[in-house]
Amino acid sequence: MPTHHPLNPFVLPGMRHAHQALEPKQGRPIETDYVQVDHSLEAFAKFVEEAESADALVRGGRLVVVTGNGRTGKTSVLKRCEHWVEHELKNPAVAAEKPLRPRFVDLSRGPGQVLDADELVEWAATRVIQVLENEGSITPQVRDRWMAWDGPDRLEVASRWLGSNAQGEARSDFGALLIELPPQDSAVALGRFARMAQPFVVLFCEYAPTVSDGRQWREEGWTSQAGPIEVRVGPLRPDDCERFINHRLQLVYDRMQKEGLQGTVPSMAPDVWPQFEGYRTRLKDSLSIGMLQRWMFWSYERALTETPLRTELSWVYLVEQFGELLVKGGSRDD
Repeated sequence: MPTHHPLNPFVLPGMRHAHQALEPKQGRPIETDYVQVDHSLEAFAKFVEEAESADALVRGGRLVVVTGNGRTGKTSVLKRCEHWVEHELKNPAVAAEKPLRPRFVDLSRGPGQVLDADELVEWAATRVIQVLENEGSITPQVRDRWMAWDGPDRLEVASRWLGSNAQGEARSDFGALLIELPPQDSAVALGRFARMAQPFVVLFCEYAPTVSDGRQWREEGWTSQAGPIEVRVGPLRPDDCERFINHRLQLVYDRMQKEGLQGTVPSMAPDVWPQFEGYRTRLKDSLSIGMLQRWMFWSYERALTETPLRTELSWVYLVEQFGELLVKGGSRDD
């Protein structure tokens, strides 16, 4: 498995690998890990505002889309939106009179092959039914009834089934489906998914649009229901680089003090911040929060294993590491 230095500030505790998306962890305050960069907190706040409440979101049924260019933190924001809905539905203090227990189905890894939009919708609807049957949430008889419908209509049948459950018929131990779809770059596929959202069925998806796609997926997915919720992340703003790096450094310094960890983690030389701003301006969208994370992880992985240890990292050192990272493809995990 990939390894990393235990004091590398750019791998948070509990991460399975160095460059995974942020994901809210039980028992760890969300505010500890999420940083106000890339417009990510504004995106989450907009989602909460448009949802009104988790109960209203689920009862209405919506597609939630996080949009942005590559490596702008879309997955991290999407995970936070999903966590908020699950947490709110399970929280007796804020849940409705008859709480809707959620069942989360993760389809984010996709089908493992290239499918057109219609085939992808068929796969997603079928896979949801398979997952629910495999875990015992629906019976084979229910599965057969749902599968008798065409792919795009199967979640509509599930929606009616869950609606009866919400009215007290107690057909299952859950009352809402939360489904994370595979990431999309196709407006046509996203439009098809928009039409699949139904009452008691909420779909989550990240979308990196191509120039030709633009925003036409909204027209593709227009329905008589409330439309999709779209929030956008990126690009990096002024001072985002400094804010992100200092936040991660402070987390590791606090952890070292709390846990009594021995070692030295270099700080940043004071003159690097104007240089970061210059780089951000020149590179524009090429320097995303994902690329910055990889750059800093690589730089600290190297610095923490050098002898003698540096007390601070200079701009010259960081640029050298950035060059090495680009040569190696920007994907080092160990």
